[in-house]
Amino acid sequence: KTSRRSSQPVWLLIHDNVPTRSLLDTALNHCNDACELYLQGGCTGFAGEMAVLAQKIALQISLLDASPTRLILNRNTEQTYSLVSEYLSFMEGLVLLSNSGSAIWRELAYRRSLSNDQAYLRDMATYRPDIANDFLNRYKSEKKRTPVSQAAMTELRTLIR
Repeated sequence: KTSRRSSQPVWLLIHDNVPTRSLLDTALNHCNDACELYLQGGCTGFAGEMAVLAQKIALQISLLDASPTRLILNRNTEQTYSLVSEYLSFMEGLVLLSNSGSAIWRELAYRRSLSNDQAYLRDMATYRPDIANDFLNRYKSEKKRTPVSQAAMTELRTLIR
């Protein structure tokens, strides 16, 4: 007998409770303190890293409202990409990948926009119409058009008018 490994990531779920919130709040406070100290010491690179980590912790805290929720901290690359392309909202994905390079995030966001996720398209049109326009222009040369992706781009075009 051979066993097949699932290609789907296994997600650790966290629940909204006092110990979880306390740990995340403490981590957020430590990141903010470290960021401040690094700035005072002139270490802007380290301060930036702490600020990015603080944003991710704050995002995790905000996701607790939908408890149980997926743990987004300390995920491997594949899991992070899956979170951005399937689970998180437009702005949440932007926060999660803010220091990983915008090219990766843009590619994942483009693919997600082709799925005609209405809430995702609305957020993109509202918060980043520049990206929405980039995606509409990119879609003009898209070779793998589907009825779903065509509907998505039509909707996106309507939303940014």
